[in-house]
Amino acid sequence: MFSLFIFTLLLILTNAFDYFFNQVRIKWVYKLVKNLTLKSSKQNS
Repeated sequence: MFSLFIFTLLLILTNAFDYFFNQVRIKWVYKLVKNLTLKSSKQNS
């Protein structure tokens, strides 16, 4: 019973971490792409 509780807790934690990491990564990638497109558009004009 106790091991099941720990297992569930670990599962929830990993899912939450996964979700958080994905959110952060998406924001970071979006920022990076935005900066790159801004730089290239400045060079082109």
